[in-house]
Amino acid sequence: LGINRSVATVFGSGNGNLSAVQQGSNTIVYVENGIPGLQTGENILATLTNFAVRNFTAADVVFF
Repeated sequence: LGINRSVATVFGSGNGNLSAVQQGSNTIVYVENGIPGLQTGENILATLTNFAVRNFTAADVVFF
């Protein structure tokens, strides 16, 4: 997944980091607001359909 550096620069759980969470059979990739987990109002960047979050790591992200 390619992410522009103006959106996020690191994969993690801190405020402004790129993060991912399982929702049903999909993985939601979003920008963390500093409160752990996907909250209302966070910026969702991608929905990976039928993809387990455990398979999505920082190695799957390219910041450009």
